[in-house]
Amino acid sequence: MKWRELRIERAPGVTPGLSLEDCGPGLNVVVGPNGIGKSTLSRAARATLWSAEPFERGHARGRVVTRGEEWTVEREGAHPPRWNGPDGQEPRRPDARFRGCFHLALEDLLRQGGTERAIARELRLEMSG
Repeated sequence: MKWRELRIERAPGVTPGLSLEDCGPGLNVVVGPNGIGKSTLSRAARATLWSAEPFERGHARGRVVTRGEEWTVEREGAHPPRWNGPDGQEPRRPDARFRGCFHLALEDLLRQGGTERAIARELRLEMSG
């Protein structure tokens, strides 16, 4: 599954319209100063993929491609994500028990020793599933 776009329509403390677009293949890194919405984008991504992820007072929508087919998804507050795709069914996505595996904070990487080699090793480990 690859994100084409993830857009925050509403979330506390985030300017409406914040979006992530044109994600590349493999690992994508979001960087920027404190308070611009990096963590909110991560929460929105998890909340649109899995109903169990809270997104109270938030509204996000996105587009993903999986197995060559494009899907749209929208999540508003506590309501479950709404998917729209080619066959009317929800796309296959990783099991919800793995949802914590798709977010690495800089602190997680620095805890591994902080060297470029240690960070690269941790990234390889996380990307291997």
